[in-house]
Amino acid sequence: MADNTDVLLKFCEEHWTEMRHIEDQRATITNIVIIITSAAIGFVVPQEPSWGLLSLPLLLILLGIYGAITTAKLYERHQFAQKRLDYWYKRIDELNPEAKFIELKEAADARHKSEYPKMSNFHLHGLLHGKFGGNL
Repeated sequence: MADNTDVLLKFCEEHWTEMRHIEDQRATITNIVIIITSAAIGFVVPQEPSWGLLSLPLLLILLGIYGAITTAKLYERHQFAQKRLDYWYKRIDELNPEAKFIELKEAADARHKSEYPKMSNFHLHGLLHGKFGGNL
């Protein structure tokens, strides 16, 4: 059984690394969008209004759409890895029932929710899609 647990833990470790990488990618995309947007706004502000400047709002709209789609896809990949981890956690718990892996995780989740009742129901991802309730 230890061999099975070791294999599952190795898979978990790889997915934790992948999830960190996905979060780094989301941060990078967000920073790029903010920098380009700030530069475009900085370019427009000192200019006199003209028809030539109308291309910048179009650029900002396209950049916003790109950022939203990219971060939504990265979120989906992050959730995919998390779902796999959830299944592997259950199997680790089955192989090592004395460790009470799932029981401890659920107790920690419940304590966190009791300490932060309002914020624990607020999805950070909800800011992107306008959905502000639900379970974590």
